[in-house]
Amino acid sequence: MKRLSILLLSVVMALAACGGQGKQVSTARSPGGEGDDPATPFDDAAVKAALTDTPGVAACGADPESTMGAHFAAQRAAMKGGDASVVINETFTCRAQADDSWACRWALFTTPPGGAHAIAFTVASSGSLVRDSIACDAPG
Repeated sequence: MKRLSILLLSVVMALAACGGQGKQVSTARSPGGEGDDPATPFDDAAVKAALTDTPGVAACGADPESTMGAHFAAQRAAMKGGDASVVINETFTCRAQADDSWACRWALFTTPPGGAHAIAFTVASSGSLVRDSIACDAPG
């Protein structure tokens, strides 16, 4: 019992030394992708929504009069090619950068393999999309 008390006291003291604060991690999942990454300081679903609403980027082969969301939907349809058996997989990943921003990638790929499309972009730690950073790995 004495050892347990000492252990608990050590934990409490360690927490107090750290200010007793830690990052609150969300376990919520956003539909259609990998979900909210607890490592990012922003809401991944909100970033996806901002990217979806962004006017089409010509470098991605997207119509500037449309949106990147419409472009992504068109890519999904093209990858399916009218074949309902083609499965579209989606990933959304972000990696921390030295300048306190995040390099993110939202990608689609088919199962069986045969098609892929990815949008790469930068997100500030505040969660705001850096619109002039948007590029596509497989435009068109």
